[in-house]
Amino acid sequence: MSAAGADIGARLRARDLTAAPAALNLLESIAAADREQAAALLAEVAPGALGGEAPAHVIGVTGPPGSGKSTLLSALLHTWREQERSVAILAVDPSSRRSGGALLGDRARIDFDAADRGVLIRSTATGERLGGLAWATRAADGRIDTLVWNGTPNAAQYRGNSALQRTVGLRISGLGNQAYRARLARIDDRHSNVAQSWPPDLRWPDAGQWEELRARDRLAEWPLDDFEIHGGSAELEVQLPMPAVARLRLEPATAGESTAPDGGGQR
Repeated sequence: MSAAGADIGARLRARDLTAAPAALNLLESIAAADREQAAALLAEVAPGALGGEAPAHVIGVTGPPGSGKSTLLSALLHTWREQERSVAILAVDPSSRRSGGALLGDRARIDFDAADRGVLIRSTATGERLGGLAWATRAADGRIDTLVWNGTPNAAQYRGNSALQRTVGLRISGLGNQAYRARLARIDDRHSNVAQSWPPDLRWPDAGQWEELRARDRLAEWPLDDFEIHGGSAELEVQLPMPAVARLRLEPATAGESTAPDGGGQR
């Protein structure tokens, strides 16, 4: 059995970065005893134990070989370190057929200073998945966010064109038998559009206009209709005007919770 999960979680909560490798080993293990310890670890760093959400951002980067993932991550890493932020990168690499562990791929191509104590880079294996995020990458957080957008390089159409609206089909795999609820957040002409409240001739807002601007400075979000998971995969559709950016979030549903809240659907 791996080291006690609660002890590792307490070290992480105290910002002991040397506990990170042991934590990742535990989260990646599929042994029954380790799964219990992993649950104890996550309980120690859950929002209830921390007194709120952890002060961190989780970003997933995926793409075909040669698309520039490592180059992008190297640039992001240097920028964040210049801002004195600590950075952890889980590089999802192909699995070894012999050991099941990760073969060094993306991790080896990321440019970083090995002596920098504010950086942790770790390879995690894809397992049986052909691509996307590894199982442990998802399970460590519980939520799955997907970002999609609709735009055009044609500057003449930057204000939008109904002929360029799109419906994007998403297939999210590796969900197992867990029940999920889905929420959609969108930025477009009718949603989360602060500029819409700023008239072209307005030089400076008055008190009432400031309040209207503050009210619009929110990310519009709403639940999606019920969807089913078959064979560990969910298929959903997202409607995108042009231009638009949308974030689809899947969150594990609690026991007895409906995944089809009233008022769901696209808007």
